[in-house]
Amino acid sequence: SFRIVSPIYYCIKEQTTVFFTLTKEIMNYDRPTYRPPSEQLVDLHIYVVPAYLWHDRLRSAFNQVIGESVSAGFVRVPPDIHLDHLRSEIEKQLGFEVVPRSFVYCKSVGRCLTQVRGHQEQEMKVKHFLPPHAYCPEIFVLDSEVARRSQTSSNGSMASNRSNNTEQSSSRSGFHKRLNQTTVYHGKAPQVTQKGGTGVYIGPYPMQSYPGLNSRPGTAGSQGQHDSGLDLDDDESERERLRRLAEEARRLAELERRRAEDEERRRREEEERRRREEEERLRRLAEEEERRRREREDENAANSLIPNLLIEEATMIHDQEPEDPQEKLRREREELLQLLQKIRDDRLEIERRREDLMRRAKQLQSRMQNLRNQARDMWKKRYFEAKKQTVPLEEQTNKLREELEAYHKRMVGTMTSRVKEARNVDAPDATQQLNLRIQATRMQHEIEELQRRVDDSKMKLTAEVKLRTQAESELRTMKSELTQRKLNLSVTRSQQMGQNSA
Repeated sequence: SFRIVSPIYYCIKEQTTVFFTLTKEIMNYDRPTYRPPSEQLVDLHIYVVPAYLWHDRLRSAFNQVIGESVSAGFVRVPPDIHLDHLRSEIEKQLGFEVVPRSFVYCKSVGRCLTQVRGHQEQEMKVKHFLPPHAYCPEIFVLDSEVARRSQTSSNGSMASNRSNNTEQSSSRSGFHKRLNQTTVYHGKAPQVTQKGGTGVYIGPYPMQSYPGLNSRPGTAGSQGQHDSGLDLDDDESERERLRRLAEEARRLAELERRRAEDEERRRREEEERRRREEEERLRRLAEEEERRRREREDENAANSLIPNLLIEEATMIHDQEPEDPQEKLRREREELLQLLQKIRDDRLEIERRREDLMRRAKQLQSRMQNLRNQARDMWKKRYFEAKKQTVPLEEQTNKLREELEAYHKRMVGTMTSRVKEARNVDAPDATQQLNLRIQATRMQHEIEELQRRVDDSKMKLTAEVKLRTQAESELRTMKSELTQRKLNLSVTRSQQMGQNSA
């Protein structure tokens, strides 16, 4: 907050004191404090807005794109220079490595970044982008080619976007109206909060009151102490008010951003709904046109089925003179009989073709069945051959196993007898260890025998399951074949009955 000048003369009336105090404050409000040249320079961060984040149709970009802007570095410049002079400083200090050669300035106003015009560059200064006018010492630049393209695109679609611009203007004015209604100015600090970019921007506002100046002073020393205490209290209360105002501005900006997102989502949903309705309407029109075309084709095909001979004869009959009714009736009867005979011949031809196709289908089916039976018989033959070979192999294995067991028993008996003969009183531990080893070997052999029997049982069970599954599949196949043959037999009988009745 700005400093408050204490009253100089305490003997004048209270109104005169306040008048001179305010006059002096107003005179010193914009007077710059003298500083050395190096201290008068400020650091200004330069950001480049990417072209793909700029909305050509809206000629703006939402404040959320600030987080995705590219940093080009910072420049040290005096705060009182204009933006057109800042351009040369940017080119001198940063070059064209990141900054485009031709660019325009952008400023966050409300909820969007907008372009700074040429005449505005000569009016605005660097200090307008520094605190307390802005939240952070930063400025955004945009490529001039993108700006020109945006202007061309917006001019071409101005008529279609007029309603959208009206809604955006009303939403922005409503946001500023709510912000002005919420913001309350008190105290000395000439600041106001405004949401812009990623933070809260603070700008000047007029002072209204100076607490502590309306009280009548006493002595000079006590008055100075009293003013100091009031200044501290005012500073704390002003900070608290600014903090509350900043929070309120953030909340309002967040609500405005959510409302804008909701409007954009509803607009997209409405466009999607209209697009689907248009696609559905076009699809129905195409289906209707296809249906009409098919009806015309069916009608033409039905008309073409009438024999040309009958048409010619009907024309000749119509052109000739009236005949005897009996003769005419007889001729019509003969024509109907001929037409009926022709239709009957056509039906017989179609039935012959159908029987031919059915015979070919049966031949193919029988051929496929023969191939399946041959494959099944081949696998059965292989299975039984392998099963025949399994029996002698199992017998030979059992015989060899019995011989091995007998040999093992003889060897164990021999070792036991030798141990008993060599047993003495001095070495009881060796005999006991040998007995334990023999018992362990015997138990291991028995375990292996049990494992072998379990494996044999599993193998037999697997073979039985496979045989059962194969038998069930063959049974289902035979049932389906039987059902198919019954159906074919019933169809054949119905055809024969129809021919006999005809």
